[in-house]
Amino acid sequence: MLCLIGGALAAASFIVAKKPDAKKAMDKIAPYQGIIGVIALIWGLYDTYFWLLGTEGSFVRKIFTSGFPGIPGKYKLLGYSMYWVGILQILLGVLLGYGLIASKVGGKNPEMAAKGEAMQKKLAGIQTPLGFVAIITGAIWLLCAF
Repeated sequence: MLCLIGGALAAASFIVAKKPDAKKAMDKIAPYQGIIGVIALIWGLYDTYFWLLGTEGSFVRKIFTSGFPGIPGKYKLLGYSMYWVGILQILLGVLLGYGLIASKVGGKNPEMAAKGEAMQKKLAGIQTPLGFVAIITGAIWLLCAF
């Protein structure tokens, strides 16, 4: 679910340009963008660790390698989407939470703040496509999970 919300925030400018009535909903969430970004970053790091290295990760790797014959394709797709959701949450967390993170961490070191801002500007070009990828991946994960 967090992947869907973060994706919608990342693609907000494109969504509002195509559907002006969506601006009201986006304006309600926008003040919390930094907090949502930091939560997505932390949650994405946890998800990525859990699915790659945690005890459940070995199960997901077995699904990928077809170690269990007879597992429906739905569960293989769920396994793949779990990996991507974690990675997308990390990327969206950095993009959406940059302002909040920079104000708390980078304000003390101007050199670090400048490097972080340069990196954020590079990533800003992919923000809208990344938002749509996150929306699609999050929807696939939700459909496969239930």
